Parts: sequence; C-alpha cells; structure tokens
Amino acid sequence: MVRNSVLGTGVRVHSGAIVEDSVILDNCDIGRRAKIRRAILDKNVRVPEDAAIGWERERDRVHHHVTESGIVVVGETAQVSILRTWWYDCWIESLSAECRQPCVGRSPRMQGGIGGSNVP
Repeated sequence: MVRNSVLGTGVRVHSGAIVEDSVILDNCDIGRRAKIRRAILDKNVRVPEDAAIGWERERDRVHHHVTESGIVVVGETAQVSILRTWWYDCWIESLSAECRQPCVGRSPRMQGGIGGSNVP
C-alpha cells in the first residue's frame, strides 16, 4: 500500500509492503511486508522483506540520517536491516543491531534467543 508518497521510475513495491509519507527515488525495491514511513530513499536502495524504516527513531539514527523533524534519509549505499517482532514470544531479530534489553517470558521454542538455532 502506498499512501501520500512520491515514487520515482522503476520503483517496485512488493505485496504487503507499506509506504507512507515518503519520497522513493528511481529503481528502489521495497521488499514484501517492509514498512517505510516519513523517509527519503536515494536511488537504487533495496529494502529487504520485513524491514522497517521510520518506525523506531532511535534505531533509525544508528543506521541512517534522521532530520530534526524526524525524516529518515537512506543513502544509495546504505544497508537496510531487517526488524522482526514476535509480540507473543518477546523476540526481536536484527541483522545489524543487537537487542539491548533482555526479553522476558520467552516461549520454549525461542530458547536459542537472538540468532539462536531455534529461530523460526
């Protein structure tokens, strides 16, 4: 779903992806179920499946430039990471940032923890 956004030529938004209040320059690829909000993506940026940009300001500041007004700017050479959340299992996976808080109430299938062998 694309809402209140400008997309350049050759931009692909895959099924289940959400793009809101953003500017996506030419030849970007937005993976399935990715979420982008209040962002500017430079040309040729690939956003992997399940990635989130513009949903967690502090996380975005670690990986991208965030303006004073909260706009996330993703450069052409930026590496966009995946963020998956299982609310019932209290587990977060991130390819480029580690969980800084211990999860409480982890289910038995998640005993491997972040990056563990029991990850679905």
